[in-house]
Formats: sequence, structure tokens, C-alpha cells
Amino acid sequence: MNAVNDPNIQLMIDYYHFEVEKEDPSDILKVKDHLRHLHMANPNGRVMPLKWEEYNYGPFFAVLRQIHYDRLISLEVSSSNLPAEGPQAIALLRRAFGSDSRAPEILQQTTWPIRPTTSIPSCVLTFCARWMNN
Repeated sequence: MNAVNDPNIQLMIDYYHFEVEKEDPSDILKVKDHLRHLHMANPNGRVMPLKWEEYNYGPFFAVLRQIHYDRLISLEVSSSNLPAEGPQAIALLRRAFGSDSRAPEILQQTTWPIRPTTSIPSCVLTFCARWMNN
């Protein structure tokens, strides 16, 4: 990033690939000033992150809290039941960031923001939420 030195070229972390490649969460500290977007998924199947116990999310989110990550976050996942799993994923992300006051604005809403009118048997969901303190 420093060699390119172009403000229009920044970084995104895809948590699924981050974990598959066995990256060290502390490496985020080296690029914190260039991190602009996070794709989130449970690496086991690239599905909704639903429960804290289902994967070792802790070290990754500890670093994001440490750097005061305040940019975009997306869920890039498959879901067989979006209306049920969406709120669970929001709750997990709230927990991961430690408090509602540090969570993205969309995570602070009390209702699930996507209301499909038909059944969605399978989907890839990406939604972006701006952090409140940009």
C-alpha cells in the first residue's frame, strides 16, 4: 500500500479467505490505515455467522476493536432462511464488536432491515453498513 501511495487504492478483508489462508489477525495492525471494507461469513461453509461458539471469531474481532474499525462491513454468505438467520448474524456481530455503540449503524437497528416478500431458498447476501463515527 505504501509503495502504491494512491488514496483510491485501499484494502478489503474477506474473513472467509482470511481464515482459509490461516492469516494472523495481528497482520491487520500493519494495514489498519488502509482497511476500508470487511466481508464476513462463517468459514465453515461460507454461511451466516450465527453463534459465537461455532468458530473462533474472537482474535479477529479483538484486533478490529483494537484499531477502532469504523468502515464498511458486509455479509457475503449463503442462507437457506434469511429472515431467521439475518437477525442472528446481526446479534453475533453486535457481540463481536463488544457493544452496540461500536457496531455499524445497521447493527444497531432493532429489526431486521431486509424483508423479503417471497421465500428465499438460497441466496448470497451482501449488505453494507456505514459505521456511525465516520
